[in-house]
Amino acid sequence: MEERPFSDFFLKNMENDCSFILKILYNEGREKIW
Repeated sequence: MEERPFSDFFLKNMENDCSFILKILYNEGREKIW
């Protein structure tokens, strides 16, 4: 029972980190393209 909340919390953090990194990469790529 304890593993579920931890894994959900971990996945949520991973999702936030990934979206944050993708946002930075997208902004940098857009600046280079334009």
